[in-house]
Amino acid sequence: MTTLAASVANTDNRPAFLGYIYGPMDTMEVPANAPPLFTAIAMDNGLFSTNGFGIVEAWKNQAIPVELHAYEKGEHGFATGRKGTTSVGLLEQFTLWLHTKGM
Repeated sequence: MTTLAASVANTDNRPAFLGYIYGPMDTMEVPANAPPLFTAIAMDNGLFSTNGFGIVEAWKNQAIPVELHAYEKGEHGFATGRKGTTSVGLLEQFTLWLHTKGM
């Protein structure tokens, strides 16, 4: 969530990309020069509501690249993946996404 705040702060010193994993998906204001966003959440996340993906829409509305992975199971804090769920592919998917962005 700290990196998210730095990515949308009123500054020219933003991260080159944002990996936002199991954070709130609420809508927010996004500057036109925000970095590309990779986000993932488990749909059974008990800490943050998954009543939509407002943050993804906010990035899309600014025409900034965004990738969403919504895993069926994994709960909150699945790290690099909770055994027995498809979230175990998270690290590989994130790495592949970085490569497609030239990072």
